[in-house]
Amino acid sequence: MTTTIPSATSLPDNCRVREERMAYFGEAIVLTKHRVQYFRCDKCGFIQSEAPYWLEEANSFAIIMALQTCCKRVSG
Repeated sequence: MTTTIPSATSLPDNCRVREERMAYFGEAIVLTKHRVQYFRCDKCGFIQSEAPYWLEEANSFAIIMALQTCCKRVSG
């Protein structure tokens, strides 16, 4: 099951690298449930996602995975 952010996503204002126009590039599923849109800079090709509303969840997941890996190394 995938979820989307409550409000409609929109094209980012500008490329974070060149401050140029962005165009829709595609979408992917992040953390097995969030449908995320990606945009590509028309000038430099830089690809960025929409605002990362899933970031806090991703950080929590990464910390849990790191702790599990560390515990396995210590105990095994």
